[in-house]
Amino acid sequence: MLPHLQEDRLEDVRKVLHHFHSTNEIADIVLKACVFRRDYYNEIFLRDLLNLRDPSLTPVQIKFVDRLHSAGKVPHQMYANWELKP
Repeated sequence: MLPHLQEDRLEDVRKVLHHFHSTNEIADIVLKACVFRRDYYNEIFLRDLLNLRDPSLTPVQIKFVDRLHSAGKVPHQMYANWELKP
């Protein structure tokens, strides 16, 4: 994977988290991706979201992932593995 592509994806995750922080809502693009771009959503977006290590976003990230999980948008095993990470 080219480093700039991965950084672009992480920047997209940060934008989604900033949107959630300011509106307390899951961005429409995320909801659409989980339906219409399921492979990208599950294999790339969620992986990047769950692996993001940005201390300034950690509280928002936790709330966002919990909200997605509550809405059935994060596979149970993926969520359980994420919860176990230090």
